[in-house]
Amino acid sequence: MSVTGCAIESEFDRKIIPPANIKQDTSGVLLEVQWQLEAFKYQGDWVSNFETERISIIFKRGTQVNGFSGCNIFSAEYEKTGNLLSVSSVLTTRKMCQSRSDIVMQTEANFLANIKKVATYTVSHESLILFNELGKRILVFKRKEK
Repeated sequence: MSVTGCAIESEFDRKIIPPANIKQDTSGVLLEVQWQLEAFKYQGDWVSNFETERISIIFKRGTQVNGFSGCNIFSAEYEKTGNLLSVSSVLTTRKMCQSRSDIVMQTEANFLANIKKVATYTVSHESLILFNELGKRILVFKRKEK
């Protein structure tokens, strides 16, 4: 995969992860907010490129999550208990991207693969951080400006 904007994890952590003494909120602030992807894990590195900013997600009240995965619209089911979060039954449209299709499609595929691995989450400041079952950050979103 050819990507731009990789950062080593410590630089990324300083930029995006709030200090440990800041109270993290896992209540309703997750819901009904449009979150824009800032970076995702790919083969051990953080990827943040010109395509990630196009990806967005909204957790609806109930069990429905939907958004835009870079080229296609997607929807899925989610289950949330406390800070536990799982996403399943991901469905997407099957549109083929025209411009820069190789990078767009790879970024989209990696995002969709990561969203299925989500096990927990936290909301801090204006960031939504999704973790896998090992507690490793895999997706980082920022609250999208209206």
